[in-house]
Amino acid sequence: MIDSKLIQLLRVLDKKQYRKLRAFSKVNLFNTKEQVSILFDYFAKSSCVPLFDDRRKLRKQLIYQKVFKQKNYSDQKMRTLMSNALKVVRQFIVMEQLQENQDIQHDLLLEFYSKANLKRHFIDELEAYYKWNENLNLLSTTNLYTNFKFSVFESSFMSNQEQLDEQMPFEAVFKALDLYYYAIQLRYACNLQLRQFVQKVVNPLPQIHELYQNVATNDLLFHQPIIRLYYYILSFLIHEDGEKYFKEYINLLKEKAAEMENNHKYEFFNYAFTFAILQINKGLLNYNEPLLELYKDALQMNALYEGQFIPSATFRNIVTHGLRVKAFDWLTIFIDEYHHQLPPEQRNDAYQFNLAKLHFAQKQYDKALELLLQINYVDRHYQIDAKRLLCKIYYEQEAISALEAALDSLYMMMYRDQTLAERTIQNNRNFVLLMRRLVKILPSEKERLQDLLEMVHNTTLLAERRWLLEMIEGEL
Repeated sequence: MIDSKLIQLLRVLDKKQYRKLRAFSKVNLFNTKEQVSILFDYFAKSSCVPLFDDRRKLRKQLIYQKVFKQKNYSDQKMRTLMSNALKVVRQFIVMEQLQENQDIQHDLLLEFYSKANLKRHFIDELEAYYKWNENLNLLSTTNLYTNFKFSVFESSFMSNQEQLDEQMPFEAVFKALDLYYYAIQLRYACNLQLRQFVQKVVNPLPQIHELYQNVATNDLLFHQPIIRLYYYILSFLIHEDGEKYFKEYINLLKEKAAEMENNHKYEFFNYAFTFAILQINKGLLNYNEPLLELYKDALQMNALYEGQFIPSATFRNIVTHGLRVKAFDWLTIFIDEYHHQLPPEQRNDAYQFNLAKLHFAQKQYDKALELLLQINYVDRHYQIDAKRLLCKIYYEQEAISALEAALDSLYMMMYRDQTLAERTIQNNRNFVLLMRRLVKILPSEKERLQDLLEMVHNTTLLAERRWLLEMIEGEL
């Protein structure tokens, strides 16, 4: 039973939700099977909630005895019980979602009033729907969809009332549909074009080019802020002179961010982060300061949150860029104040590792080592990064024996852990191989150093390329 669909679904409920489920199952309107309520009570009283991981307590035969008070086990009755319980849980989830989603509540009431031809009720609900949507004041594709539904309900009701054609707001329906349709297309086009941009494929697909031109020549579309934001994203991803579009995008984003939910802020800022990082990686250092300012603005606007937390990758990118521009004082405050906003399962790894990186960049090797050697890593990718950082510290300290041991440890991890992505394995193996070459070259062997420099430039998959180049160039 522990692997059943019922148990899988119950595991996603927290203790508060489970208490509500037990109360829900005791209401005859939602559940007429007393055994289902007894089953849910058993789970609570036997401490199965919320993990549902005790196989002994979840044995079908034991549960059957507790629920039916019978010793002779019937698999058919047990299957029926589990099926009925699953239906109740699903219905509970639907009711919970319905209570939390006012948009759906308005939709259902408007549809009912329209079909029942209840004019006064419909008008009152339509006004309530409009005020609710207006009060949200959110800039998103969801908001455009809500406006479209609003106009559809209005025109549908007027049609049922047999109003004259000139009174029916068909034009508003088509306008709202156009805005929503183009916004959704642009959103997908931007996602696709960003992937192509990362892969250095600049020319857009014909469909994206046609969409782009349609928006550029349509004033109605272009004056809708969310459509204009997506248009600017496509512009700086498509055009070689993307910087001017990037600046226009940033100005509009800062102006409109207050009208967005945090998850939409994160989406739009993330486009800017990714583009700026890729430009810096191309050697366009004029993006260094704008990117740091973007991170600071995003922090102030709560635009770094994906759900409840700042993603670990975003946190690391901020630290990496802050180190690149030597914003050490600001980074010290950032790491201390914002590491609490990381996902709990990655929080300690991310905090200790990024703080160690900051100490390393400031040549505070002992502090960095102390942090790196005391972490019991949960995330193996942080563990890999920490091993590389140890290698860098030992090299800069000229602790060759410790460096060789650290390189061996990293290489063996790549050899043993077959669950790692091939790209990760090759990046780190090549780092180890080139580090071993570097250690064996004397400072006076300039020709060998120059050959190694070219090798670092030409190796496709290589972790810590920038640092390796700095170390080799420092010897030349």
